[in-house]
This record gives sequence, C-alpha cells and structure tokens, in this order.
Amino acid sequence: MFPPKLKPYAYMAGAILLWSTQAMVTKLGVAELGPASYAFYAFAFTFIGSAAVMLIKGRARFLKTYKFHDSLPIATMGAAWGIGSFLYYISFQTVPASEAITLRYTWPLMLSLSGFFVLKEKMSLRSILAVLFGFIAVYGIVAQGNLVVPSFTNLVADGFILISAFLWVYFLTIEKKFGYEAYSSTTLMNFVSVLIIGAIALPGGLVLPSLSAFLATAYFGLITGAIGTILYIKALQSEDTAVISNLSFLTPFAALGWNFMILGEELHWYYLAALTLIVAGFFLSKAQAKSKATVKHGAEIYDVTRAFTGTSRVDLYVRMREDRIHALRVPAAMVGALKEMGLRQTEAKFATFAPAQLAMDIGDDEVEAVYSQLGLTDGDAVVFAAGEEEFNLAMLDEVARRLKK
Repeated sequence: MFPPKLKPYAYMAGAILLWSTQAMVTKLGVAELGPASYAFYAFAFTFIGSAAVMLIKGRARFLKTYKFHDSLPIATMGAAWGIGSFLYYISFQTVPASEAITLRYTWPLMLSLSGFFVLKEKMSLRSILAVLFGFIAVYGIVAQGNLVVPSFTNLVADGFILISAFLWVYFLTIEKKFGYEAYSSTTLMNFVSVLIIGAIALPGGLVLPSLSAFLATAYFGLITGAIGTILYIKALQSEDTAVISNLSFLTPFAALGWNFMILGEELHWYYLAALTLIVAGFFLSKAQAKSKATVKHGAEIYDVTRAFTGTSRVDLYVRMREDRIHALRVPAAMVGALKEMGLRQTEAKFATFAPAQLAMDIGDDEVEAVYSQLGLTDGDAVVFAAGEEEFNLAMLDEVARRLKK
C-alpha cells in the first residue's frame, strides 16, 4: 500500500510529468496544423475532458448554483484563457518551445503585481525584488543571454508569450476574487474558450488533422489537461497549498529536458538562469508568516478550508465562499463524549460537526484529505466548525474546554 503521507507528492509528480510535455506536444501540433486549428482541437478535447471529469466527480450539480451575474466573470475567464493560449501557440511558429515556456513562467511574478493593482494586496520589499528578478530574467531570455549586446530571436513572438502570461494571471485573479468551484467553473470556462477559438479558426477553415496530430491534441486536452488537473487538485487537498504550488515550478525545468531529448532543441544556459531567477523571486516574495493551518488558542485547531475545495456538497460550498472551515483534533476515544454534547457524527470516520445545526454529510474524500493534511491516524477524531473564523474558534475552544473537564 502506498504510504498516505507520500500520496500528495505522488499526485503532484504525476501532474508535473504530464504538464511538462505540453510545450513539446504543442510545438509538434502547431507545426502541422497551425496555431488556430491546433488551438481549436486542443480546447475541444480539453472541454470534453473537463466535462467528463465534472460528471465523474459528481460536480455537475454545481451548475445550478451559478446566477446570471456570474456570466460575465466566467466569460471573461474563458476569453482570457482562450485568447492567451492562442497567442502562446502562435509564438511556437517562430521561437523554440524552450524559450516559449521559460518566458511564460514569468506569470507568478505578474501575479504579485496583479494582486497589488487589482486585489489591493500589500506589496512588500521582497515582492518588489521578486518582480525585479523577473524583469532581469525576461530581458536575459529575449536577449539570448547577451545582456550588453542583445541578439533578439523574435520580439513579436516574445511579446505574444508575455501577453499570454498576463492573460493567464488575469484569469487567476478573477478566479481568486470570485472563488468558483473548480470542476464546474473550469468546464464552463473551457466551453467559452472553444467558442472564441472557433470564431477565430472556422472562418479561415480548419486543417484536418493526421492521426498523429489528432492524437497530439487529444493527449493535450484529455491527458495533460483533464488528468493533470485532477492530480493537482488531489495534491492540493491533501498537503499544504504552498508546498504543492512550489513543486509546480519543477514543470518548466522538466519541459526543457523533454524539448532537448525529443525536439532536439539546445539547452541554453540562460533558460536555466532565467528560470532560477524567476523561481528564486517567487520564493522570496512568498517568504511570509506561517499559514493559518497552525495550532490556535492552546487547542489543536486548524484551518482546513482548502481540503473542501470542490466538495460535492453544494450547501457546504456555498457557505465556504465567504466562510472558513476549522477542525479540532481530539482523541478518537472522545467520540462518545462528543455525541453527548449533541454533535452529530458523519458517515466518514471520526468526524463530527459543531454546532448540531451545521451538521451535514461530507464525502470521505474530504475527511481523508483533512486526516492527511493534519497527519492524523485512526487514534484521532476531528470536530468541524463552518462559519466565520472568530465563531469557529470560539465554538471549538468551547468544545475543547468541555472535553477537558
């Protein structure tokens, strides 16, 4: 049996392995189909894959939670993702895949700027230095490593890649602001992207794919897109978000390896130097205080909201848009005492809700994710509270106090 604590890293390793092949596959697909036809087929398969995953995971029920006022944010996300990807694919016609993916990974630093200008988040000195690292990295790539006498490959294509990275950041900013459920919103977003790319590609006529091109676009959409996303979400549910997100930075390094081995592209030193600067800048900007998933108030109370990302319970998810979920860790032997307090035990192992009116059945996946996140065993029980953070902490503190009597 695979060790439970290693499962998140196995999920993430699988996601990285799949994602790292995207640039290589795109280079081959665009060479045969052109950017417009490739984008259309790739997004069509991505939509099919995301819709299938949504149905398999039982998330289709979330579709009824969307209101008319959600149309604009969803359409904007789909447009940003579709147009950004199309511009990215255009660049593959004139620049190496390694240059394209290295430049596009400036998006984490753009995200810091977006948080400052759009979400009004504070920008520390570390974040400013990280952005400076990013600018140096971009110049180094565009100038092909010669900072004094630059030699440019294709400034227009490089500009398209940077615009693509910016649009990806714009998409992430909107997603963060509205906090839509992952599976259903991704399916709707991909549907919008297919419509937009179709409007671009169909007037000029689609290039019919050969068997190899068909398989390439199917692999991109169904395997790297759908399955890669599932693995990533599973990893996020089971381990610290910061740890998993940081591991995603291995993707471009792995991609350089694929491009070198399969496409025969040169592995230039300035690609590695630029990626190292970008990653260093990201970690520098994120060197902040510890996450909220720490012990609070002398009792073992943790913020476990992320473990419920994409939960199949509509009522719980709707509450989570503004509320948090906290967990109190107690010995499993206390389950009887918890029931005497009026706390209801769910079907999942050793999980109860406080207070009783918040009781709702949750999936075993979510409970297992919390157990994995907190490193719990069968000797532990968990009491959940859902609501405003101050209310949750007060409620769980009271439960802990009564158990100690």
